[in-house]
Amino acid sequence: MLRWDSFGGGGGTSPPPDPSDEFFANVKLLICNGDGTEGNQDMVDKGSTGHTITWLGGSQMDTGIEKFSGSPTLLVDGQSDGIRVPDHADFNGFGTQDFTIEIWCYPDGAPSNSVQRLLAKWATTGKRAYIITRNASDKFTFQTSSDGTNVDVSIVSSGTINQDVWTWLVQQREGNDYTQWIDGVRDAAPISDASSIHGGGAEELLIGIQSTSASEFKGNFGPIRVTLGNARYPGAPANIVVPVKPWPEF
Repeated sequence: MLRWDSFGGGGGTSPPPDPSDEFFANVKLLICNGDGTEGNQDMVDKGSTGHTITWLGGSQMDTGIEKFSGSPTLLVDGQSDGIRVPDHADFNGFGTQDFTIEIWCYPDGAPSNSVQRLLAKWATTGKRAYIITRNASDKFTFQTSSDGTNVDVSIVSSGTINQDVWTWLVQQREGNDYTQWIDGVRDAAPISDASSIHGGGAEELLIGIQSTSASEFKGNFGPIRVTLGNARYPGAPANIVVPVKPWPEF
């Protein structure tokens, strides 16, 4: 058995240190990862760049519904709430690179609109890159565009984003293969597409909200992580390990 005192500390009273993230230099966004205080707009991006967050509407941190104990979550009410991150090379340079997008979400009831945006750099014609949504049937959907207008990749999960419970969503590109996981279970065999993802112009990255009052998510977001340049789950295994605490920040 591996003892805590195998890691030093003398008396064996200290737990082993948290592991570092070997891909942290490529973590372009890391939010809702254990910071913030109840009712306030004080959560920050802990990714390698540290992007400025703009709070929209009455979005705020919430301790009433937590995924991990002591880690406030982002509460949005489906009525002009959400956050946005300014346009940056971290988000408009996907191209043909590997990437992994991970989202913890807790939907409050059934979708009130035909689609609820979770994370998107997707606006008007000519300004579309990628978008993750929950559709009217509670499905996990993902789309990309190579020219900023037309859709190249369009994936709709067979599994669901269940209402009023926490769900961990993973969208990955490895080479030309796109794969989704829901709560650690691969939803289907990878879908192959070689197209390069458009940069989306100067549009912001939006979470939980569209640029208009439609397509807004109602519920809570836990940790969200965007990694560009790495497929964290190589080979698209049928099952991946579900996180049991916030992600490493170094």
